[in-house]
Amino acid sequence: MVNFSKFNNIISLAAYFHSDKVCKQAIIESRLADGDIVCPYCGEHHCATRKDGRFRCKHCGKNFSCLVGTIFENTKLPLIKWFVAMYLISSHKKGISSHQLSRDIQVTQATAWYMLQKVRLLYPQNDSEAFEGTVEIEDFVRWSYHYDMWCKMWIFGEKMRQAMERDKAAVVPGRRNLMECLATNFTLDDLNMVRRAQGMKGSGADLLRKWVTRGYCTFDAAKQQYTKSEEFIRKHAKAA
Repeated sequence: MVNFSKFNNIISLAAYFHSDKVCKQAIIESRLADGDIVCPYCGEHHCATRKDGRFRCKHCGKNFSCLVGTIFENTKLPLIKWFVAMYLISSHKKGISSHQLSRDIQVTQATAWYMLQKVRLLYPQNDSEAFEGTVEIEDFVRWSYHYDMWCKMWIFGEKMRQAMERDKAAVVPGRRNLMECLATNFTLDDLNMVRRAQGMKGSGADLLRKWVTRGYCTFDAAKQQYTKSEEFIRKHAKAA
C-alpha cells in the first residue's frame, strides 16, 4: 500500500508519481483496499473494470473513473500537484497557508485555498493543531469517497442556494412578482439579477423609484439598500 511515509522529501515523491497514470494507479489500489470497487452513484459493490481503465457498475450501468467520488473529481490540475499538496499539508506541523502552498505547487492562491479546504475537510482538526502521523493515500481516498458531498455542500452550499433562488424566481411569471422574489433587504443589483432571470432587459432603477414613491419600500442612502415596508410585507403575507 502506497503511503507518504516512504518518501523522505518532495523530490522523491515527485519522482515516483511522475505522471497522472501512476497517480491514478495509486488511487485505484487504494480503492481496491476493501476488496472491490464500489459504485459512487448507487453504492453497488464489485464493479467491473473496463479495458480503458474505467469502471462499469453492473447494477446502474454507469461508467466512471477512479477519480469519481474523491476530492480529485473534475479537477483540471495534474494529480501530482494534489499529491504534493497532501504531502506538504501532512508534513507541516504548524500548518501551511494558501499563499505558501500556491508558491510551492505553482497555482493561484485561490486554487491553493480551495485545495486546502478539500484536504482539511477530510481530516477535521482544531486550528491550533496540525496533521500528525502517517497520512496514507488510502485514507484520503476512503474519506473523500464518504465525505465528498459534504465537502461540496460546505464549500459551495451558499452559492447553490443562491442559484436555486434565482431559478425559482425565473419560473414565477409576471412583473408584479418581482418584489416578492426579493429578500426583505435588497439592493439594485439584487433586483437586476431577478429581472435578468425573468428575461427582462435594462436596469430596475426607475422601478425602484416607483416602489419608494408608492410606499412599497424605503431606501437607506448610507447603505445603498432598500427595505420592504411593513405594509407591503403584511399585504403579501395575507395574499400568500
